[in-house]
Amino acid sequence: MFKLYIGLAFCVITLGTGISTYFISSDSLSPNNFYNKILTVTCYTSVVMWIWMMSDYFKRADIKHKVFWGWILVLFNLIAGLIYFMFVYFPNERLRLRQSEDVG
Repeated sequence: MFKLYIGLAFCVITLGTGISTYFISSDSLSPNNFYNKILTVTCYTSVVMWIWMMSDYFKRADIKHKVFWGWILVLFNLIAGLIYFMFVYFPNERLRLRQSEDVG
């Protein structure tokens, strides 16, 4: 369950701060600007999320359309990590948690 909360936090940080940088004019970007720090955090969280989803991709054998998801993760790397989390990782983890609650 903890992994799901961490993944959702990465999604919120990455999408929220990434989208906010598009509404900033280029004149306000300076080396010591707050938005540059937000952009740095966005880049780091995106890379961590992508590596996490790539490792999950290689661990799972039960993914439908495995070759498709592999190409998507490689070609559209950072954005694809978020998409993979929402459409593959999150539903599979929720299903696994429900099954473990039913058994135990």
